Amino acid sequence: MESGVPQTPVTQKVNPEIKDVSQTPQQPPVVPQTPPESTPPEKPKKKKTKKGVVFLILLPILAIASYAIFLAITYWNCNKTTPQACETNTCGFSLPGFNLASEIKEDCCGNEICETGEVYPECIDCPNCDDENECTSVDSYDYNKHECVNEPILDVVCCGNTLCEEGHETNSDCPKDCPSCDDENRLTIDSFSYETQVCENVATHYFIDDFEEGTENWVFSDETAWSTIIEGGNTVLKGTNPGGGVYARLENKSWANYIFKVRFKIINGGMHFHYRLNPSYVAHVGDNNVILGLEKEEEIVKQYPLDKNWHTLEIKCYGSIINVYVDDELLIKYKYTEKLPISNGIELRTMGGSGILIDDVEIEVISEEDIVYP
Repeated sequence: MESGVPQTPVTQKVNPEIKDVSQTPQQPPVVPQTPPESTPPEKPKKKKTKKGVVFLILLPILAIASYAIFLAITYWNCNKTTPQACETNTCGFSLPGFNLASEIKEDCCGNEICETGEVYPECIDCPNCDDENECTSVDSYDYNKHECVNEPILDVVCCGNTLCEEGHETNSDCPKDCPSCDDENRLTIDSFSYETQVCENVATHYFIDDFEEGTENWVFSDETAWSTIIEGGNTVLKGTNPGGGVYARLENKSWANYIFKVRFKIINGGMHFHYRLNPSYVAHVGDNNVILGLEKEEEIVKQYPLDKNWHTLEIKCYGSIINVYVDDELLIKYKYTEKLPISNGIELRTMGGSGILIDDVEIEVISEEDIVYP
């Protein structure tokens, strides 16, 4: 073949029935494999086994070291606490660590107990016993009772020594020593006993009414015939009667012996004072004069000149004896054949066509010394 002459590629026809052996890779021969069960296990590496053993050895060592450090810290904290005055600190071991215990010393200024030899203000345990009262003796501290002692000076007159001294002190000028004995009870007389140094509240009345607080205590047969008015600066009870008898009654009161006292002023007409009810015992007051009649056994008449001013009627009942006074003058003294019955009330009854003013109704306690025998 000459050079320079173009070569014509030769197309090679391949028979499709013949495989191209050169292009197909040759498969390696199949070698039978051994089953996994027949493969022996790998041996553990010796390096990892050594690390586990070391860790197990170090673990308790670290725990012991940590506990030792904890104990050292708690012991240091326990011992660094400074004890207070009168305290003794001790540091004791326990599983949780070291615990601080404090004990109070005896006979020590600062233990809140004032002991013999300790005084105020050198020792804060002892109180200041000076009561700044010139009426007490030398102020001191009782170490046995653990309290201040401030004995009053009783041999000199002194307001503040707890003794109310007769002729020198009263509640108004020395309330420290002398108490107020007013029990705010109108039925008692209040006083102070210098001998016993206590208040005495002796009952002097069973009943008092000046009508300043109304007429709640009274029962009226005709309320239109009775009213309260102001007369002379006082509230008084006014009774009128155009005809017949009307009453103001104090009911259900039991007094065996007593003094019935009342102030009255006659406008016109007259009035009956029933000092016992059921049966009735009556004293009569007339116009321009007083006619006192004692009903039940007999009537006793006494005349007493009156004007239009205020007068006082006083009837004393004791046992079977009765005394009747007008303006403190004894007009009647009489003895009944029988003992007077227990009173169950009093009654103010106006006579027909009369008008009268009433004030200061009192039922007083009586004793035999108050009675004048016939």
